[in-house]
Amino acid sequence: MTYQEYKTQKELLTLKTDYYTDRLNGLCVNGYASDEVKATEDYKRCKSNFNEWFKMLQELNKFGVKKFKKEILKERNEKRAKRYNRG
Repeated sequence: MTYQEYKTQKELLTLKTDYYTDRLNGLCVNGYASDEVKATEDYKRCKSNFNEWFKMLQELNKFGVKKFKKEILKERNEKRAKRYNRG
């Protein structure tokens, strides 16, 4: 896997995780899911999908941080340099 493939895969997994996070938050009231909501099939399916995608994102990040450490640091430093050198 190349660094570009890693970034693309990470973006996809992040979008999927964000989607299911929004769906779960939409089912909650004041950040809390009641027992009635937790018992619904929609909530269970969303929670299961969220857990699946989040686990894949965690595994990809574990791999990527080790394999692409130099590239990640270089990209981060370039972003910081642009931000602070606007002047």
